[in-house]
Amino acid sequence: MLIGLTVALAWSISSHRSYTLFTSGNFSRSWQSWGLNNVHGLALNLLLTFFFLAIGIELAQELQSGVLRSWSTIATPLFGAIGGMAFTAVPLLLVGSLTRTQFLIHGWGIPMATDIALTLGTLSLLGTRVPSSLRLFVLTLAVLDDIGSVIALGFVRPLQLTHWLIALVSIIVAVGAVALWRKGHPSALWLALGATWIAFQRLGIEPALAGAVIGVFAVNSRLTLQLERRLSILSSYVILPLFALVATGITLSSQVLTHQSLRVLLAVALVRLIGKVLGISAGVRLSMVFGASRPHELRGLTLTGTGLLCAIGFTVPLVFASAVTKTGGANYNAVTMGLLGASLIGGVAGLFFVRLGLKRHPDLRGN
Repeated sequence: MLIGLTVALAWSISSHRSYTLFTSGNFSRSWQSWGLNNVHGLALNLLLTFFFLAIGIELAQELQSGVLRSWSTIATPLFGAIGGMAFTAVPLLLVGSLTRTQFLIHGWGIPMATDIALTLGTLSLLGTRVPSSLRLFVLTLAVLDDIGSVIALGFVRPLQLTHWLIALVSIIVAVGAVALWRKGHPSALWLALGATWIAFQRLGIEPALAGAVIGVFAVNSRLTLQLERRLSILSSYVILPLFALVATGITLSSQVLTHQSLRVLLAVALVRLIGKVLGISAGVRLSMVFGASRPHELRGLTLTGTGLLCAIGFTVPLVFASAVTKTGGANYNAVTMGLLGASLIGGVAGLFFVRLGLKRHPDLRGN
């Protein structure tokens, strides 16, 4: 993703015309009718479906036999994720309402999600000093607020009533295909995924979310374990880098310097940084009221640093931004730069605070 991001920034700034031609050049009308308008649409609406499928499978496995199966282990990251989402989405909505910025009102969910891969990759720079329980907390929280953001994304666009019949037939096919998959028919999963994708696309819901839905319901221990490994490799080395390449390019033109664009940029960056720290901290403390025992490492500077690290993210936030504004427009560029700024500051400051917190409490260091 970092390679894709770096190439996108260098390419879009040095030759914005060729970058725009590559990412936004229109496909044929038959492709456009399915939301696959260009390379960006292909990555957003089709390829990310497989990324969300991997997330859905991971969540299903954790709910069935992993860390999310018991309340005592899920409560702290669950409340942390809810706090992080609430303390970013609500302030952005308020800022949009107070400043009468329609884009911020409709894009309230942009700063909610944490990028799982980049956040854990950044945390890993501290090496063995990081306790395994802290890594597990960050992983679980990131998965949960990604799922929360995905659910929120499903309500951004209004339903197209004229497509209900196609969607209904597709859903019936998907349900039958999922049943076949659970009984051990490998090819049935792709039928279920395709049918759900068509249903979502016709209903005006982000079609990539079909992956998360099928992933959660397609429980088959033998088949999903093998599939998840393949999807993880595909997502890490192909899908996410390509999405970063086509989604994070910016143009340094007068559009970005307008009053509204600067407002969007600052709002996204500040709400994400401050909101994640305050929200996750509040959520962790609130979880104790509901019977969760607070992990020893989630205190003081370490907790603050963890909140800052969770401000890192591009994938789902940019998907949300794409749902409410034109890709490559002034608002989209402002969001991209706001996310870049928040991720850079959150990553550097988060590592500093986590390292300092662990240094002050040697008993919390990892194994």
